[in-house]
Amino acid sequence: MIGDDLVVQGPDLRLRVPCSGDAPRLFTLASDPEVTRWFSWGPYEREEQALEFLARLPAQRESGEQLDLVQEHREHGVVGITGLSELSWRDRRAIVGTWFGRAWWGTGLNRES
Repeated sequence: MIGDDLVVQGPDLRLRVPCSGDAPRLFTLASDPEVTRWFSWGPYEREEQALEFLARLPAQRESGEQLDLVQEHREHGVVGITGLSELSWRDRRAIVGTWFGRAWWGTGLNRES
């Protein structure tokens, strides 16, 4: 099981388990239609949608279904999410998905996430 204390530290980004306090920032980032353009959801219209997303994460982590981590920039705070889905411990594989707020597109941060 992956604990709430999981942290992966890079030069500019820290990946960590999200908390409910991240909801306002995630709402702001994911309310941009360009950010969520190719997603099956979004854009967010209410902050409660971000809270609902965050509330689902512990059960998804515990079941091994999905692992989503907040990308926290050392200067700018939360800038997006990196997630692992379709996890197969047996085959040692997962699908990686990442999204950033538009201000961080093209900045090279995805190399760290």
